[in-house]
Amino acid sequence: MNDEFKCKLMTLDLNLLRVFCTVCQYSSITLASEQLGLTQSSVSNAINRLKVALECELFIRVGRGIEPTATGLHIFNSIQPMLDSMEQTLMGI
Repeated sequence: MNDEFKCKLMTLDLNLLRVFCTVCQYSSITLASEQLGLTQSSVSNAINRLKVALECELFIRVGRGIEPTATGLHIFNSIQPMLDSMEQTLMGI
């Protein structure tokens, strides 16, 4: 991993991961935007920012929807349990 990529990861907006996981769950920018209370444009921009930061494609178009790439699915399967755990922790406060 080069130093420039490490720097990008250290400054990554973690909110992008929440948006990413919601898009994965709904396989739709539109449905994810409704769930998150954001505009479609905001969700799309967040996904693009994450794509640039991670330097990889996260989704592919399938018919009228989208689905995660193999890399996107790997990230989702790794990140979603952590987000769930944080949510459970905060709900217990």
